[in-house]
Amino acid sequence: MFGWTILGPVGGSSSSAPSHTGFTISNEQLHDNISKFWEIQDVSSHREDSLSVEEAECEAHFQSTHTRDSTGRYVVRLPFKSNAPQLGQTKHIAEKSLNRLIKRISHQPEFFKLYSDFLKEYESLGHMKKVSEDKSSPTESFYLPHRGVMREDSLTTKLRVVFNGSCKSSTGISLNDTLHTGPKLQADIFDVLLYVRQDKFIFTTDITKMFCQIDVHPDDWKFQRIFWTDDQSSTSEPAMYDLTTVTYGTKPAPYLACRVLKQLLSDEGHKFPLAIEPFEKGSYIDDITGGADTLSRLNEIASQVEALCLTGCFPVAKWKSNHPSFCKVNSSSLSSNTSHQFDESTCKILGMSWKCSLDILTFTGHTTQTSAITKRIILSETAQLFDPLGLISPVIVRAKILMQDLWLEKIGWGDPLTPQITHRWKTFRRELVDLANLKIPRWLNLTSDLSHVEIHGFSDASQTAMAAAVYIRVSHPNQ
Repeated sequence: MFGWTILGPVGGSSSSAPSHTGFTISNEQLHDNISKFWEIQDVSSHREDSLSVEEAECEAHFQSTHTRDSTGRYVVRLPFKSNAPQLGQTKHIAEKSLNRLIKRISHQPEFFKLYSDFLKEYESLGHMKKVSEDKSSPTESFYLPHRGVMREDSLTTKLRVVFNGSCKSSTGISLNDTLHTGPKLQADIFDVLLYVRQDKFIFTTDITKMFCQIDVHPDDWKFQRIFWTDDQSSTSEPAMYDLTTVTYGTKPAPYLACRVLKQLLSDEGHKFPLAIEPFEKGSYIDDITGGADTLSRLNEIASQVEALCLTGCFPVAKWKSNHPSFCKVNSSSLSSNTSHQFDESTCKILGMSWKCSLDILTFTGHTTQTSAITKRIILSETAQLFDPLGLISPVIVRAKILMQDLWLEKIGWGDPLTPQITHRWKTFRRELVDLANLKIPRWLNLTSDLSHVEIHGFSDASQTAMAAAVYIRVSHPNQ
């Protein structure tokens, strides 16, 4: 089965709702958010080729300014808008932000150590460089406040420092206000996951620290300046550093990263023809997936994918495959000597839970318990059910119908619920644990020797929801 898509009607509300961040969501924003929650996804393969004026300007800027150094690494310029508003001062703002940060985390020694270690590694890898006295006061600059984000499920970096390019300067203008976002280049996750399900054997890998593998031209470092000190007492003057690579938290970072990979494919792809399809159809941001009917072909594709990445100075790691003997061939890189993951544990493939040894997609049975159940809690917990392929839409639609009832009764986001609705939600939430028993084959049994393929579609509707399901039926010569 490809998947389900289910839609239910949406009611209206006359009140705005406070969000988790403490800001008030307007009626219009609330309507848009809820509408998106119910929309049927467009899975058409048609793509709009035309660019807006700003997107075209950003693309032209990249083409005329990007370069490569002697190692093959790409160097980019920040894509400032031609009519960008004037940046103001941010040095004092960033200093105050650092003082608040140090004060807050000085009582958390483990957190402080992780934060400090992250930035020390940043400096040792050349991703940031200390600013010398003669370059400490440029006519134009931007100081980025920063904070730490813990990722408990990460196998490598437990804490990541993120930088705030949206911080307002003294003129009320942020760095991000002056930069292009760039056109959307990454594939739709739905399309990539369908591609992932087509081949009998697959591998997945990801580019290590993808943004940091792309250098920013030295003339633009002054717009990525930060303060930092290892002194927890905040008594010493913090040092200034320039971030030298594409920086997470600046608006064009996703575009620049994806655009550089597209450029790499254009520059070097002809040397590695087997890597072209995984790059074009099986990649999503820093994740790359490839597949084949045989192990030997899978190894060849993986080897060329890695070789292509390395020509642009993009190391790859965290290899996973559903074949126990998967091994990249004809490659001498360090990552090639690392065994790929193959066991009964659950890993992620573009956010979906995947048991590679069993080659099945699974779901986690959520058992979140909260003391008070509100409309906000119901919407938040329902949104945690990540299902881009619509495989558990028959389950999620029950929560959507419940949300519809709350909407029609005009219950506020923090209002107490009726006993009847509370009982319906608790019953639904208890049953979510059964999702852990759901096992969906990743592979759709598609091979190069298929004799017959049929697609069957079904649809139905009621007063509360309408649904469509698409199945694929395949026939092989020996069947």
